[in-house]
Parts: sequence; structure tokens; C-alpha cells
Amino acid sequence: MRGFSLVEVLISMAILSAILTAVLGMFTLGLHRAYGGKKMTEATVLAEHALERLNQPAAQELLAAASSDSSATKAWQRKTDADGTSIVTAAEVSGSNFAFRNELRDLFMELDLPFGRGESKRSEMVATMTAVPSGSTFANAEMLRIQVVVRWAERGQRSRQVVVETLNLRSE
Repeated sequence: MRGFSLVEVLISMAILSAILTAVLGMFTLGLHRAYGGKKMTEATVLAEHALERLNQPAAQELLAAASSDSSATKAWQRKTDADGTSIVTAAEVSGSNFAFRNELRDLFMELDLPFGRGESKRSEMVATMTAVPSGSTFANAEMLRIQVVVRWAERGQRSRQVVVETLNLRSE
């Protein structure tokens, strides 16, 4: 007929609270990992879509490059303006293919990749095209190296990036 003493109840409550704290910590970590995985997948899909669009004949024209150039780069950045509105900017290049630029800008905006504070914490997508072998131009290159990089800051601090690239064999 002896019951539990107050010390036994306090010890069991302390053990139970320690176990519950550990379990809740695992759930929180799992949610953060799932969120990070979702953003990584979204960034990969965006980068692959941009790579597919760039992997075509005369692809340098999409980045407003001349046939005599040996490389071209186009960057899209997502940042917040003064009133807190999220905007996407792209370097304005004369003669660039606006439909292509706007298509990628819209996809980039829809993903809503997180970004942190300061200049270095913007989310961005950079498409780069280079004539291969080195020293050749887009007009006489045997191949084009196309690379798309998507960068963002997860939870405002941790930098993440996805890089996809391909070689486009030029056919005459």
C-alpha cells in the first residue's frame, strides 16, 4: 500500500521531460531538413530548365552575345526593395532575348528562394556560356560549355547553391 514518494515522481518527470525535449528536437530538425530539401529540389529544377533552354543552336544569342565573343554571362538577382517587396532584377543587355529572360525571371520569382541580409546574401541565378576549346569564339567553337548556378541563403545565413552544366556539341 505504499505509494510513490515525491522524489520518485520528480525523478520520473525529469526523465520524461528529457525524452520529450529530445523527441521534439528531432521533429524540429526534420522539418528544417525537409524545408532545405524542398528548396534544393526547386533550385535544381530551375537550373535544369535554364540549362535545357540554353542547350540549343545559337544559344549565345539568348545571352546577348555576338558570334565573335568567346564567353557570355547573364545574372538574375532576387532582393527586397525599400518597402519590403521582393523583386527580381537582371542585368539589362541590349539585344537580349526578352521572352527567354522574362521566362527565367518568372520561374526564379515563383520559387521564392530565401535570402538573407546584405549584398552577399541575395538569391541569384547565373548562366554562363563559354566557347570550347579555349581561345575560340562562338562562331568557330567545337563545343559550348554551359553552366547555370543558383545561389540562396537558407534561413538567412547558410549559403546554398546548385550548379548544373553541360557541353553542347556544335554541329554544322
